[in-house]
Amino acid sequence: MLFTYVHHKEYSNTSWDVAHLYEHLVTHAFQSYLNSLNIYPGLIGHVSGDTFEHIVFLNATFYNKQVADAYERFLATSILVDIPSIAQILLEIEAEEKVTFTIRDKAKFDEQLRSITTEPWISNDSLASRFVDETAAPEIVLRAKRTAEEFRDGVVGIYADVDDLDNDEQTLFLRVCHERDRG
Repeated sequence: MLFTYVHHKEYSNTSWDVAHLYEHLVTHAFQSYLNSLNIYPGLIGHVSGDTFEHIVFLNATFYNKQVADAYERFLATSILVDIPSIAQILLEIEAEEKVTFTIRDKAKFDEQLRSITTEPWISNDSLASRFVDETAAPEIVLRAKRTAEEFRDGVVGIYADVDDLDNDEQTLFLRVCHERDRG
């Protein structure tokens, strides 16, 4: 049985870059949460996010009820932002976006991160379509500088003799191949 979820969180007092960082911090925090429960994140299913103007989405699919229940508990709690992870997550986003970031105003950056963290996650199960007003733009607190020459594309070949893999290893192999194909 598969357990699927789509949640979103609206933000209006946060710039897009800070919301995107928050999206990555939440998925990272969930993986850490699973580790604290002695559940290996690579075999549980899939959690991803997307950030648009004024809305952050989380999409999740799990293979078992234990992990689905853990996800629901996780989203119901106040997700604490792991401050030491911010530098690492910014590096991931820099590679994803091929830009470098500089925090222009640390106090406003912290304020925006706190603001989006306190907004609740809303399940999309019973949500109707609605209009989002994009005219109110918060102050940009991260400066992005295009630096594509600092990032190189690479190709990683992944091979395995699936006949020699047990079920967990096959699941992990397919998961890694799926992530590679998503690029």
